Amino acid sequence: MASSKNWISLSTNLQAGVEIVNKLDNRKFHLFLNRVVKDMMQNPDSHKPFTDEEEEKLLDSLEINRNELNLLLHAAIVILAQATYSLINPEKLNDILMNTLKLTEEKANIFTNLWANDAKNLILKFKQKSVYTRKLQDISWLVNIEMSSDNNRQTFIPKAILQMKLSEDKGASDLTLDLNENQLSKLYNVLEDIQVALDALV
Repeated sequence: MASSKNWISLSTNLQAGVEIVNKLDNRKFHLFLNRVVKDMMQNPDSHKPFTDEEEEKLLDSLEINRNELNLLLHAAIVILAQATYSLINPEKLNDILMNTLKLTEEKANIFTNLWANDAKNLILKFKQKSVYTRKLQDISWLVNIEMSSDNNRQTFIPKAILQMKLSEDKGASDLTLDLNENQLSKLYNVLEDIQVALDALV
């Protein structure tokens, strides 16, 4: 999981968006953010959760101008997207929102509560939208023990072979990994970290 130091960077636009968030009515902000979350679950690539007509109504309801609305949308989408990519748990998210991004406690709690309820669905949706052209279809594995001799001494070396079947627009292909004990251990640790991060979102 990403640490609080590199989880998100406080750009000028994000900081301006956070300042706007802090000024909004809590109930109105909750409704606004809930709509953004639902839109992201339907289409992770969408950066326009509201129609033009709805945006005009938001300007009046939230008492902000067009530029402030754009900054508000930017802040909400960036925070949620980065939390999704970082597999961050609600407690850590709340801490970063308050101490790094300087959201008020009320606004941080709104973010955190929505995240706690919808994190799994967001992560699954973003996972389906792979940034890579190739996707893993199937995997097979084999563990083997190789024997080597050096100065009349025999050494047994464990090896693991992972064969992955990949699919892409052009067709299917295979990728084979030949890993020694140290490499396999590192791969296992990475997968364990990912699983722990996913479990923390439950």
